Amino acid sequence: MGQDLAAAFRVGDSDRHMCTLDASGVALASIQALYRVTLAQQQEFATLRHQLAALQGKSEQPGA
Repeated sequence: MGQDLAAAFRVGDSDRHMCTLDASGVALASIQALYRVTLAQQQEFATLRHQLAALQGKSEQPGA
């Protein structure tokens, strides 16, 4: 397990041992990355909802 962590994230003093602090740091970085992805998706969804509402409004107008 320590070798996998060291190979994937290049953390720790040794590739034979895994420090809980290293694992916690990797977990925190992962959470932060997922948070950024979530924010980007929320922004994209808001844009798409706005575009959809605009398109639906145009199709409901007489003569459109």
